[in-house]
Amino acid sequence: MNYNFERHQKLLEYKEELAKQGKLLHVEALDKFVELRTYEDCVHFQLIWEARNEYLDMFKNFLLNQITIDQLSQKFNGIGIQIHNPNNVLNNNSINEKAEEFAIFIEDLEMSFEILDTNPEPYRIPNSIGEYELRKEIEVTYVKMNNFLKN
Repeated sequence: MNYNFERHQKLLEYKEELAKQGKLLHVEALDKFVELRTYEDCVHFQLIWEARNEYLDMFKNFLLNQITIDQLSQKFNGIGIQIHNPNNVLNNNSINEKAEEFAIFIEDLEMSFEILDTNPEPYRIPNSIGEYELRKEIEVTYVKMNNFLKN
């Protein structure tokens, strides 16, 4: 999809106008809601793409034991908070063609971070993963990310 900054801004403004009236965009204009969500996804993918070097450095530092699991989680979540801001917009109409595909690597890891439990195994929440499992997943993903970026 082509990103259109002006259109994205207009949709955000329309959503705000409706909210001031106590109305919801998805109820009042489903087509505009879907269009806004598509723009939000484009922005999300592009911002992940722009943070790719931060992600790669962070994962490398973790795999080399230069940062702890807690530091990794904190950094990962910090980047995610910035990226997931629903009011983010791009300053130009450019979305890198690799952005969406690269974002999948990060989104997969986000799910793993959500179920991470660093307690010893007998004390973990059911269906969670520990540091060892996350480390293995990051190792595999790190290689895939680097290979993807080489192409």
